Amino acid sequence: MNSQDEEQSYWFFEWADRAAISRGEELKRRLEDFSTIRSLRDAEAKWIPNTKAAQGESNLIAGTGTRLNDRISCPQPSCRRRQIDVLFRHAWHYFDTIYLPDSVGSLLASSIDVNENFLDDLYRTVDTALYLRDIGAAPLIRFYRVPHEYDDLRS
Repeated sequence: MNSQDEEQSYWFFEWADRAAISRGEELKRRLEDFSTIRSLRDAEAKWIPNTKAAQGESNLIAGTGTRLNDRISCPQPSCRRRQIDVLFRHAWHYFDTIYLPDSVGSLLASSIDVNENFLDDLYRTVDTALYLRDIGAAPLIRFYRVPHEYDDLRS
């Protein structure tokens, strides 16, 4: 079975569905309550990614240019959407699956302090992830967990 036959289970999409969040702005309002961040961190910690490639697939593993939380390029959601549109429009002609790092989880795991910069980064990262789902790319993406410096503390 290839990745197009079943949507990759991504912890953030499941969490967003349970929380009835479909836009970054909705999450931004809820982030004022620290329990939302705790809930996000709990959901990410329980996630077991399925990154095994199906036989016969042509896969693209996205490099640093496609991180959803990339600070090097334009951080605004509209810029990230344009980057996604260009990359994905061309990539689907050649690849069955695109592997992306779990940038939402990475951001949650790498930042202990919840401050305005963290919340802005989280909003932009979430907005980009939700855009991927909005354009119908979710079934063709496999998210993988990025190792964090705090992973040893989870055990």
